[in-house]
Amino acid sequence: MLADGYEIPPEVISEAIVNAIAHRDYTSTASVQVMLFADRLEVWNPGTLISALTLQTLREPHGSYPGNSLIAEPLYLTRYIERMGTGIHDMIERCREAGLAEPEFKLTDGFVAVIRRKAGKAFEVVGGKITPEVTEQGGTKPGPG
Repeated sequence: MLADGYEIPPEVISEAIVNAIAHRDYTSTASVQVMLFADRLEVWNPGTLISALTLQTLREPHGSYPGNSLIAEPLYLTRYIERMGTGIHDMIERCREAGLAEPEFKLTDGFVAVIRRKAGKAFEVVGGKITPEVTEQGGTKPGPG
């Protein structure tokens, strides 16, 4: 756990959510979804990458291509985004500094950012019972209780 008490750096979570809002497909009626699982946090949005970017080039220095300038402008003015395309790189660096795996990005029926939780820290007491522990391979093993 981080010194300030956060398992996942708040800046990483914020960046994933702000990216989902700034880069979603606004012609879709689907919602941005933030889902916390025992082993990961997923942020999904109904969008895709522009043709100039791939999942690999997203991890490299690149420009910013917001899906809707009417949304991006207030996000910029309130300093949620910087207009520089540095958010993904910042997420990767902050996860590394926190001892977490690098975030994963994938295209499914939308764009998904996956932030892994630390193995062994992911399961806590839930409803008075100890939940299974996450193994290093990403599976679970039964816990007591």
